[in-house]
Amino acid sequence: MKRSNILPIVSMVVVLISPVFALARDDFGDMLVVPNSDWPQGTVTAVESPGRVYSVWVNGDERFYFHGDTKAFNLFLKKFAAIEMPVHRLILEKRFNQVKSLDGRMSLRYDWLLRVPSGIYLDKLTRDNGGDSNEIHPSLLVSMHSNRIDLNDVVLPPNVQVMLPDGKPVSLPHLSPVEPAMEQPSGQTPLTAGKKELELCGESQTVLADFYDALSTGRELKALLLCSKNVQTKAAEYDSAHDFFADVVPVKKLTQSYPPSIRGLSKRSGRIVRYNFEARLTVPDEQESFEWSWSIVREPAGWAVDFETKPLKLWLKHAVMARMAANDKFRQDPAKLRVGLKITLIPQAREYVVGKPMLFDIEMKNTSDETLMYMKTSWMVNNPMRVTGPDGNDVPYIDSSYQTMVGSEFIEPGQTIKLVDNYDVRLQYHIIKPGRYAFQFTDFRPEIPSNVVEIEVKQGQLSDLEIITEKLREVLPDGWTLTRSQRPQRGDDIESDTPYVVVHMISERGKKGKGPGIELIMLIGPPSDDKVTDEWMEEELKYWGQSKFGPVYVMSSNPQQLWLTYQQDIWSALDIE
Repeated sequence: MKRSNILPIVSMVVVLISPVFALARDDFGDMLVVPNSDWPQGTVTAVESPGRVYSVWVNGDERFYFHGDTKAFNLFLKKFAAIEMPVHRLILEKRFNQVKSLDGRMSLRYDWLLRVPSGIYLDKLTRDNGGDSNEIHPSLLVSMHSNRIDLNDVVLPPNVQVMLPDGKPVSLPHLSPVEPAMEQPSGQTPLTAGKKELELCGESQTVLADFYDALSTGRELKALLLCSKNVQTKAAEYDSAHDFFADVVPVKKLTQSYPPSIRGLSKRSGRIVRYNFEARLTVPDEQESFEWSWSIVREPAGWAVDFETKPLKLWLKHAVMARMAANDKFRQDPAKLRVGLKITLIPQAREYVVGKPMLFDIEMKNTSDETLMYMKTSWMVNNPMRVTGPDGNDVPYIDSSYQTMVGSEFIEPGQTIKLVDNYDVRLQYHIIKPGRYAFQFTDFRPEIPSNVVEIEVKQGQLSDLEIITEKLREVLPDGWTLTRSQRPQRGDDIESDTPYVVVHMISERGKKGKGPGIELIMLIGPPSDDKVTDEWMEEELKYWGQSKFGPVYVMSSNPQQLWLTYQQDIWSALDIE
């Protein structure tokens, strides 16, 4: 599977708050697989078996889903048994054999899946469970709800161990029967987390009940007032709230299923900030339904209903096209994208000032006469711009490397959409000198660069982010590079206006045979008289002291091997007390 390039980290000093940058992508069908160096010998042969319907990769947790009968599964078992590893685990899955795509649009049935740890995920498993743990090796999971595989006819290779998800060994002929999986009835949740998490209560329950009541009684304006800011902004483009809901929301479908089943939830700092729901929509000539997702989210002003504001007919059209693409019945010609799409970089000011926000918007227009499919992702990461300084040289990207999710999206003929708004280029490019700069967005795939914007940057006072960068660069040893970024400070409910500063100092790879190197992590800020009480920081990091930029934390493993005076140098540079 293709991945975003990630820097080969050997040793690094980091001033940061966000411990994990989630990266994920998925593919449909038997897309070409790029082997990972962490895979044991023989893994590729199994992964490239016939019947693969879906693949997903999240921070190195790689999963390959297959569709097939007992004969196909027995052939796969032989390939799995041939993988060169000390243990071969066949796990009998009791969960319903259905997986949802990363963008939430499609649900696919599968019969078995191969799970292959690698990268970040493998490192974490090794740290948590040890290098001798069974969990660090690929495992095979077969669904006990598959109606295509008869477990009584499975031919088990002698080196394959059968077990339940809890690790308890079992024998195939003596399995207890499993009741057929059923779709969850309305009002019940299919999730297996704690019951308290799955039940709406308090304000969230009141908002949801009032929203349903308003929709079912034709009071669309009241329903709109219970929606998120994004939804209300889009509704303002319509003549009335009634017209908006009629065009965008499957009102009849929603009002027939109260209370809705909770399909998922998201947490922040230990508190739930989003409950997810879905409505199943059908399309003529399509055998399987489509899942229209919506949610109730915690906003600064309280709980609100949120959903995609694309017109429903258009949403269904695009959902059908996405399914066709997933089944290899539709492929977008990259040449048509290059000709039909126009990307425009738009500055929000006529001139910028050093140390102040340098904001841009990015729009894309379909100038062709047909619907075009493009790959939607987190655009403004991993060097998305070309920035040319007053001296004619490119200003290097200085932010961290990120993992991103990719999904298909569509744009209609003549339609203009905003890819990005309020993008602050100075957060990713160290612009500290006045002069005339040239900016261009270059990260769209296939390669479709935007227009070039030339704009004057006036002299100004450096921000804390830029001052920290300059101070740490002064003490950085030869052979090291520095990246830095900002991350929002997250409270129990909402994000703070004062961000944390994140800085990575990365050494060049050591000489051959010297080992993989050392990692040192530091966190700074935001400014406070007290220590930061983030749970992750308290567990993982050591408090160093206060600087004028805020409290400083560190996590290290003998960094003095590559930077003998690292602590003294950093303490002096940041005036840590």
